[in-house]
Amino acid sequence: MEDEDLKSAINVAWVLLCTALVFWEQAGFAMWEAGCLRSTSLHSILLKNMCDAAIGAAAFFTLGYAIGFGGGADHKFAGNDKFFLKACAARLHNPAPPPFALPAALGVAIDDYHIVFFQWAFAATAATTVSGCMAERTQFAGYLIYSFFVTAFIYAVPLHWLWADAGWLCAWGDNAAFGYGMIDFAGSGIVHMLGGAAGLVGSYVVGPRAGRFTDKGPVQIEGHSIALTTLGVYCLWFGWFGFNAGYTLGTTGGMWKTAALICVNTTISPSASILSVLLLEKFLAGYYDTSKCMNGIVAGLVGITGPCGVVEPYAAAIIGIVSGAVYCG
Repeated sequence: MEDEDLKSAINVAWVLLCTALVFWEQAGFAMWEAGCLRSTSLHSILLKNMCDAAIGAAAFFTLGYAIGFGGGADHKFAGNDKFFLKACAARLHNPAPPPFALPAALGVAIDDYHIVFFQWAFAATAATTVSGCMAERTQFAGYLIYSFFVTAFIYAVPLHWLWADAGWLCAWGDNAAFGYGMIDFAGSGIVHMLGGAAGLVGSYVVGPRAGRFTDKGPVQIEGHSIALTTLGVYCLWFGWFGFNAGYTLGTTGGMWKTAALICVNTTISPSASILSVLLLEKFLAGYYDTSKCMNGIVAGLVGITGPCGVVEPYAAAIIGIVSGAVYCG
């Protein structure tokens, strides 16, 4: 029993540490986006990023986690309990509750709070991805409303599909589509593609920034601080080691080997991506562009997130090269 307790303690400590690294990405997004925008938008974008974390906590702890991970084996598309971080008291303590029994949302506390904490950091990351897409042209109140609904529902539903055991795309669950499901180890699709799709829709709805297009064509709007942008990317890369490796959910039982592989892949892919962008931009534009190279690093990080635990390092290099080329395109 003591050995099992020690293993559990080590695994939980690993998840908590990685969650702290994932949360540090919030600082990375804030600095990255702040540097890419005009100085007049600095206060707004910083406040939006901070509110993403706070509103994300309110939305995910009350609704998002329940939709993502609630329900039994027959809930293939969405969960339906553990709202407000409570388990179903009737199911746990009283198989035949009286009519006046408390609703499930007011029942006993759930287990595995370290997983709740870990999943909140991912949910907040999905929401904050969009803030840069619609920056400088979105009303603050409207953005806060969006942030709540993305974390509480829009992100939570595909979260259930892919990462809940009962989800219809979960590769290790009994409901896996076509018998295989889908592997998205740390969330290239469920976090980054979802955030990117939401950002694309949002950008289309709110339209371009003032001054972006003129009668003479598009105008490149330069950010006010390449130093902030670079600092933000460093923060993101640092946090990404926790983002990817944390999804081993522990280091015992040989999972430390997978975590080590993930960290190597999370180094190789963005490194290959920035080199890809560096050479392509020199060939296409005739000069090296620091801002685009910083974005190229993020492209490489996003590209390796999904397969980070199931590919070898040479494949991570290929993924990084392709990610950089796609970004340039």
